[in-house]
Amino acid sequence: MIIKKYTSLDEYKQMNVEFFSQPIVKGFFESDSSHMELLEKAIIQGDKKSQRMLDNLFFEHFLLYRLVKYITTLSHFYSIDFDKRLRKQKVRYPAILDKTIDDSENDGTMGDFLSYKQEEFHEMNQDLNLFDIIENDNLLLAFKSLTLKEMQILQLIIIENRKQVDIAHLFGETPQNIAKTKKRAIEKVQRQLINF
Repeated sequence: MIIKKYTSLDEYKQMNVEFFSQPIVKGFFESDSSHMELLEKAIIQGDKKSQRMLDNLFFEHFLLYRLVKYITTLSHFYSIDFDKRLRKQKVRYPAILDKTIDDSENDGTMGDFLSYKQEEFHEMNQDLNLFDIIENDNLLLAFKSLTLKEMQILQLIIIENRKQVDIAHLFGETPQNIAKTKKRAIEKVQRQLINF
């Protein structure tokens, strides 16, 4: 068998374009510039020591590549399997409030029969008002420019020290909505104070 001698590394790369375009080979030569130097010594100069070193380095690179690929695939399928097991467990062992009252599906769950009694605004602390504690006239004017809902939310937060979750239950809204309304009210007051 006759082995062709190459005069330059570029000539060798042109003759083996498909080989050098493979991702694992491309990654091997891009990871360390000394790999390309070893290839040149092995191919152009015919150095056997460089060829063995290059073979060993590529073998290590290939094993590392396979290990990473294996771990990636394993973690991917493990997460899918974990989700399946979790869903199966939720179906087999539902939370107490998610169980149906009877075996028939039409009766509803225990959670459907629980109710949350909403407080009315007339039950709130009427003794102290937000306007009673504000002494600065400009601040008082800024607070008076708020909508009724914004004033009620700030009253509940500042005076009655209520949490946004509780206020959300009172208004029948989400806590995020209450937070946005609170933020909008405070920004409106700040803008009014800057204008004075």
